[in-house]
Amino acid sequence: MSSKPETDTRRIRGSVRLRLTIAYATLFLLAACLLTVCGYLLLNRHLLKNVDGEFRQTTNRLQEVYCGISEIGREFEGIPATDLPKPVQMALTDALPDYQLQWCQASRTSPDMFKLMGTLNLAPRAIWISAAGIVEKIEKGSKHHARQRMQSHFEAYCDRFSFCAILSADGQLISAATNGAGLPSTADLRQKVMVLTEGEQVFHLRYSPFLNTSHTLILGRDIQDVQSVLHAYTTTFIILLTFVFLLTSGASWLIANRAMQGVLRVAQTAEEISAGDLDARVTCETEGNEIRTLATAFNRMVDQTQQLLKEQRELTDNIAHDLRTPITRIRGTIETAVSASPTPEDYQLMVAQVMEDCEQLSHLINVTLEISQANAGTLPLHLETLDLNQEVERAIQLFQPLAQQKHQMLRMTASGATQLTADRTKIQRVIANLLDNAIKYTQDSGEIHIEIQESDEAVKLQVGDNGPGIPADQLESVFHRFYRVDTSRNTPGNGLGLSLVQAIIHAHKGEIRLVNVEPGLNVQINLPKITKG
Repeated sequence: MSSKPETDTRRIRGSVRLRLTIAYATLFLLAACLLTVCGYLLLNRHLLKNVDGEFRQTTNRLQEVYCGISEIGREFEGIPATDLPKPVQMALTDALPDYQLQWCQASRTSPDMFKLMGTLNLAPRAIWISAAGIVEKIEKGSKHHARQRMQSHFEAYCDRFSFCAILSADGQLISAATNGAGLPSTADLRQKVMVLTEGEQVFHLRYSPFLNTSHTLILGRDIQDVQSVLHAYTTTFIILLTFVFLLTSGASWLIANRAMQGVLRVAQTAEEISAGDLDARVTCETEGNEIRTLATAFNRMVDQTQQLLKEQRELTDNIAHDLRTPITRIRGTIETAVSASPTPEDYQLMVAQVMEDCEQLSHLINVTLEISQANAGTLPLHLETLDLNQEVERAIQLFQPLAQQKHQMLRMTASGATQLTADRTKIQRVIANLLDNAIKYTQDSGEIHIEIQESDEAVKLQVGDNGPGIPADQLESVFHRFYRVDTSRNTPGNGLGLSLVQAIIHAHKGEIRLVNVEPGLNVQINLPKITKG
């Protein structure tokens, strides 16, 4: 009872559809997580960039307030320091060499008067200088009042910031202001960290030189709002990713299931064929080109297998038929020898008949085995260099008497010696089979022409006659074992000649084709000059 659930579980785990679903969903999840992380980083960078912008604006404004710039009246307008006349710049350098200029104004009512605001040893100083370089007035301010002014401005207007502090060059706290939050210890501020955690609060810190001196202005901003936005972003995306992951998993399962339908049809058809239904075929639907290609290749393979089985059955039938005749004669001869009282002369005739039938059986079996070996690529070849012209001439001399009986003419055309590397015995059998067929199927007083042509890498042998030829739809079938054209069934033979010729030519890596020339048939053979064994 427990084996079936285990088998089902193992089958589910090994399912390609499940693996494809997991792969699709995992890839989507990884891509979504990557996009989420990238979005998180970009959002965090954007928010912190806005915070940095607030830091710069607040830092500049606090320094202006410290110098009293907020108290500028309408009679002056700000100008860049580079726009000051040279006499004004020289007068400022001569009067106050250590003066830290922060702001320049030009009088609206008196174009020749400039008001300069800055600090001298962190004490605010306002200087009035004419365009001619004459110092008209120096107004001094106290550090204490300047710090109070800056602290008041921070507490009143810098509500987005938690604290500000001024540290000296040696790290001593000079001034500080807060907006309700506790001030971190001086030791923490000296670390010059970007993020500082105080209890449940997280501060983003910015360190800036204070008024171009060795002092440092520190601003701290609670970034709880930034973290809240990032937390909301993360939570939202986790919920969305979970929902979309489930949706994607379902969609991936449907896609994988649809993609595998074609494969399942192939498997189902294979089971039907293994059960004996050789006519079963895979239907091509709309799964895609790959599945259609698989189904087409499978159907083609089944067609070829079915054709091979058909040819095998026909071959078996033909072999049985061709073996039955000589075996029947041998049996009849033996029965006659046993039942009758033959003379010694009759015994000699019977033995000769049995030997002839045995020779016919041996030839049939040997030729069939040679064809099978050649088709399997295991036919042994004893390669040597030979002259094809000489082999053809010997064959013509051998078959000349047979041709003369039918008043046929054997004619050969060749240009010089034609050398090639091949198995001499098997090439002789090819030539003999072709000449035998040509003489056999050419009418009396006909002509048989053998032509040999040579190229750089191959030798072409053509054997042509003016006989009846072969029907065009049977030109390929005559190479099958035991196949015979209907018009030749009354002619002696077993249908193995051309099949053996083709097998030998293919074993030599050559090609053979039949061409009807009306009247007659032309057998064309191409053999490489060098055959690799």
